[in-house]
Amino acid sequence: MSIKYNEVIGFYPCLKPGVGEGTMVVMKGGDEVFLRKSIKSFRREILWYYFVDFKALRSMARALGEPIPLVLGERVFVPLKFRHRAFAGDFCYGYFSLDEIVFCGGKGKAAIILSCGKKYGLACRVKTATASLIRAKIFRLEISFRK
Repeated sequence: MSIKYNEVIGFYPCLKPGVGEGTMVVMKGGDEVFLRKSIKSFRREILWYYFVDFKALRSMARALGEPIPLVLGERVFVPLKFRHRAFAGDFCYGYFSLDEIVFCGGKGKAAIILSCGKKYGLACRVKTATASLIRAKIFRLEISFRK
């Protein structure tokens, strides 16, 4: 199945029994598509589609701290720790469009709710998730001033 990148509102790592590591892509209507490729591979693919140089993006956002938000077209994607590491070198961050996140909160562990109604539990505290959202908003403002 081909992915329409302009309809992607989020993507996160997913480990499926019997299949292994993959990426779950969330589309505008809330539909989810499982891809049999790593999250890093899909991130590289979507960055290539939008002609974004990840190294240049990292150097622009260095002052904000890690992990850095992704700028894809006119949208900023927030990096959120989606699950705990299953093995060494496991990339456990997912990315969701800042414009699509309508709620971030919870007790203990954080959760986000997207505008399509999907709810996702995160593997971090509310404070960490909120800091990542703020970092993405600041980055969006900085980029809008540079235009």
